[in-house]
Amino acid sequence: MKRKSDRLEAIRIIISSGGIKNQNDLQVALHNIGIRTTQATLSRDLKQLRVAKMAHPMGGYEYVLEERRNYRRVVNSRLLENRQTERVHVRFSGNIAVIRTLPGHADGIAYDIDNMHIEEIIGTIAGDDTIMIVLAQEAQRSVVVEKLSQLLPELIYNETGLLF
Repeated sequence: MKRKSDRLEAIRIIISSGGIKNQNDLQVALHNIGIRTTQATLSRDLKQLRVAKMAHPMGGYEYVLEERRNYRRVVNSRLLENRQTERVHVRFSGNIAVIRTLPGHADGIAYDIDNMHIEEIIGTIAGDDTIMIVLAQEAQRSVVVEKLSQLLPELIYNETGLLF
């Protein structure tokens, strides 16, 4: 297989089958079907295909194609519903709120927050286990907490800003 389009299609098929956790796993899978590639080429291919690393419900991460990214939002919601003992914390500083979540859950929860179209929230930025929320200037913290609690019933907030 010499053509780039063939290599990209093989990468799509391999990633779609699941279980690819890193570039080395992908490189081995490609090698097993007769495609030899360098790590640098593989990195460029993953970027072009818009491959993302997503938290796996059983722990760890795996590669997914961009069009499958939204599956995680559903998985995260189920995980949060099933883990009543887990807590999600929120703290405020000025017009910024920071939510701490379980590892690998932040971007799915941020996606859900954005899709709630909460008037008091301008936008979100998510990492692995942290979400930064920018609030509208006139937003009241109690209203924001109340609306976020509809999505996150396990949300913990203490007006003193202390976590408990």
